[in-house]
Amino acid sequence: MFSLFFSLVHVYDASCRFGESACLKNVCWLEMVADTKGMVFRPGVYVASFRIMLINPNGFRNYPVMLRLDTSDGQHAEAERFLEGDQLRCGTVAPLRPVGDGWFDLDAGEFSVDTETPLTVSFTLREVDSDRWKSGLVIDCAKIELSNAIKHG
Repeated sequence: MFSLFFSLVHVYDASCRFGESACLKNVCWLEMVADTKGMVFRPGVYVASFRIMLINPNGFRNYPVMLRLDTSDGQHAEAERFLEGDQLRCGTVAPLRPVGDGWFDLDAGEFSVDTETPLTVSFTLREVDSDRWKSGLVIDCAKIELSNAIKHG
């Protein structure tokens, strides 16, 4: 099933986490889910994001991807981001942070931890409102990192 919708591409640059990424072929509905179950986080503010690259994106015009974050202690965040056209870098909510070599971190949201207790975090990237076929999105990873560890432009 993986090969029907995504193909694996080898990426040789410092911004790619694993050297192999998934390239979206053609899908009508897109949904990616990342979950941590009962992971213990140190106190701090964290950002959950997807590392992506856009290679001739198609099918995302006029339909933003929706990003959502939920935690087992009730924290919630929602955002949206256009991935194609003039709207790519303006007028949207979700930060799209360049990390080098054409890669971006697309933030699903922030959550905070006060004490070291197990926490389940779920975050998603989806676009299911359009009936257009989508392609050209490369996904490297889903990640959670401390917000103060993020390098800003």
